[in-house]
Amino acid sequence: MPGGAIGPNVHMMVKAGILDKYSEVLEEFPVVVEAGGAWTSVTPGSQQYWLQAFNNVLYGRWKEINAGYGKAVLGYFGKTPLPPDPKVVEIASKQLDLPVFEGDPLEAAPKNIGAAKEALEERNLPTDDKSVFLVLASMVPGKKMELNEGIRLLTGKSKIDIPLKKKEKPAKEAAPAAPAAAQVASSFTGPVTTKCTVMENDISRVFTVTVEPVGAPAAANPSSAVAVAPPPAATVPAAGTPVHSTFAGSVEVVEIAVKVGDKVSKGQMVAKIEAMKAEHEIKAPVDGTVSAVHVELGDDIDSSKPIITIS
Repeated sequence: MPGGAIGPNVHMMVKAGILDKYSEVLEEFPVVVEAGGAWTSVTPGSQQYWLQAFNNVLYGRWKEINAGYGKAVLGYFGKTPLPPDPKVVEIASKQLDLPVFEGDPLEAAPKNIGAAKEALEERNLPTDDKSVFLVLASMVPGKKMELNEGIRLLTGKSKIDIPLKKKEKPAKEAAPAAPAAAQVASSFTGPVTTKCTVMENDISRVFTVTVEPVGAPAAANPSSAVAVAPPPAATVPAAGTPVHSTFAGSVEVVEIAVKVGDKVSKGQMVAKIEAMKAEHEIKAPVDGTVSAVHVELGDDIDSSKPIITIS
């Protein structure tokens, strides 16, 4: 595996919160190279290998064929140096619903220039060669045009996901002196009781907390302490089963397949998220009705924020 492919993949794994799978993916790498027909491990070949190795680790060997790897195995990018594994060819053909291709790869390549121009026209964007190239170069099969990086760039909504060196922060200026009232409040001599609201997965819990100065005797009864007005109660979401991303780290929502009021069955695909340059289905854990949709297309989320709630 070329070293140039390791850096970006490690960065994506860190972002998605799955770096613990790194060793397993590397171990699986030779398996997918041999089964695929041993084409060259340079971009984009190394990415196709990596994503298939990643899928094998995450879902089980050959349970989820990556589209790029599958098309390579089926001959859509040309003939591989060695014959690919016949079993993998059969699995790829079935999962991708594509036959083995033995023709000219250039003839099989998608003709997307017209689609790129149409997307620009629909958004009242210029259709000059530069704009068309930006959209065309960013097109991914099956990915919604709203999430096309070229469109985002031209509309000022680009997402640059590169581990750039952080700028050095300027020296902090001395903090202004606290107002007299704040100084008095912070120098209390007795116990103070207040309430603390904690939010976890959109569920709020309110705790009563008593704070005592160091060395002060413990308060016999919290009600005898100085009372502080509690903050406004947070809105508690409707009861139901929240559906979360299967990745602990940051991923992008690339499809929302349901809306409020839809009935869903356990195991039904309700959304898709993108991680490691590939889409992953989010499935309903229970039967029920969608009572809330908490995200929008293109949102970056992690496993702490629900995508939908099923009641």
